Amino acid sequence: MERKDLPRRLAELALSRAQGGDRPARVIVFCDQRRQAQEVEKILAESSLPVHLLVGERRGHERAAAARALEEAGFLAGSGPA
Repeated sequence: MERKDLPRRLAELALSRAQGGDRPARVIVFCDQRRQAQEVEKILAESSLPVHLLVGERRGHERAAAARALEEAGFLAGSGPA
């Protein structure tokens, strides 16, 4: 696979994991380049799944907002939808 195809492949794998089981799953995709992360987010945003892009440094209120969004989405133990 060529590196330029990596964002699409990562998005496809994330979708298959999130939608492929008996119940909804939460998936985290890690990228080592901001551009690739943004491309994965763009592809996933076209699906019906909620997407949260976390890149770079954040100010205090941005970290708090991201933490709330992740909690509401169930990424933190004991939180969010089942």
